[in-house]
Amino acid sequence: MSAASRQLLPAVGLVVAAIALAAGIVAWHDARLARALEGEQLRELRAAHRAVERQYAREIALRAQMIAGNQAVTGYIAQALDSVLPGTEPDYTSVGDLLEERRGQLGLALVAILGEDGHVLVSTDRLAGQFSYADSPLFRQVREGKSARNGILVEGPRLMEMRILPLAEYGFSEIYLLVATPLDAGFAQAIAETAGPDPGIDAVLLADVGGKARVVASTLLAGGDAEVQAAAGANAAGSVDFVIGGVRRAAASAPLFGDAQARVLLLSSPRPGEAVRDAARLPLLAGAGLALAALIAGMAWFRVRWRSPLDALLRVATYAADSGDLHVRAPVVGNGAVARLTDAFNRLCARVSAASPKS
Repeated sequence: MSAASRQLLPAVGLVVAAIALAAGIVAWHDARLARALEGEQLRELRAAHRAVERQYAREIALRAQMIAGNQAVTGYIAQALDSVLPGTEPDYTSVGDLLEERRGQLGLALVAILGEDGHVLVSTDRLAGQFSYADSPLFRQVREGKSARNGILVEGPRLMEMRILPLAEYGFSEIYLLVATPLDAGFAQAIAETAGPDPGIDAVLLADVGGKARVVASTLLAGGDAEVQAAAGANAAGSVDFVIGGVRRAAASAPLFGDAQARVLLLSSPRPGEAVRDAARLPLLAGAGLALAALIAGMAWFRVRWRSPLDALLRVATYAADSGDLHVRAPVVGNGAVARLTDAFNRLCARVSAASPKS
């Protein structure tokens, strides 16, 4: 390897190290920005979840009020109770038919009338197999508080939001109205759409069935539900990470309508705020390029200003020392410290050569 090549090695190494450092800074900045954007998306998703829940709660409350305040419904209930004979059960057939009609009109999943102990007196869903809500914490709260409440109903493969409304103000002191609306892919999609325009965000609805989390509905593509369900048990609450389709997804989990029976899993986009990240990356790359150009320019200036005059002085000094010829002179470049050193060397050589006896 030539001397010139050996002299270039440190400069090349410095440039390579600068490029690697710039690449590392860009990658670190991109990762930090991605995390920040993920956090922002999750905050937007939480806000969207709460907004959609409030909307659904208002809608089901309105529908329950429309049924409870319907004169035909209350009239049929009164007729069934008034016509009952001692030792027999009231005939709620007409009530059931009317409730089924109202259920279809209002887009509900279930409408039922409950007795004072939570027993189902009549229901529009005869195949559900739910005969009593006596063990339901929600029913107990409504009965004790004498006020309507919302909660979650997990029944077979279905997940529903339910509202239990006391009918005391309508003249039935120990009878309750239960209405339920489905929480399905439409609910999950409403959350994702409310959160923002990024098509990569997702919402997954999970129900607790037999102590195990089961995916009820989601906005994920095919295959994603199974991966979420497999990992959901280990990530019960708070902010977590999921790997779906080999891609890490930041996620947050929250109970549905404040009920521990079900929760919603909110997943950020695989590449959150991609346009923002691209826009932020461009000035960062430009800045790194300018810094590298400034480094190279500084190295060139250093070589012209300092290294070249020093190399020249070193060559002349080496020659003078090896040959004993003190009549040589090093070129003086500029007026800096190296120039003053070169001038001092030249004057030293001149004085020594003048003081030496003539040969």
